[in-house]
Amino acid sequence: MLQTIEVEIDAQGGIHLLRDLPSSNLCDSIGVLKDSPCFNEDPVEIQRKMREEWNDKE
Repeated sequence: MLQTIEVEIDAQGGIHLLRDLPSSNLCDSIGVLKDSPCFNEDPVEIQRKMREEWNDKE
């Protein structure tokens, strides 16, 4: 699912794809993370850990 793309950034900050991306349907993404070990905890606990991580970087 993860895809690397190549882009050019022009002097004004515009981003231009170096090749067309394959078309995809949002429905193809539904449920792909449901069995991921990263999301097996309580959603509130996951959010708390993410906030702590972000606050540690400041």
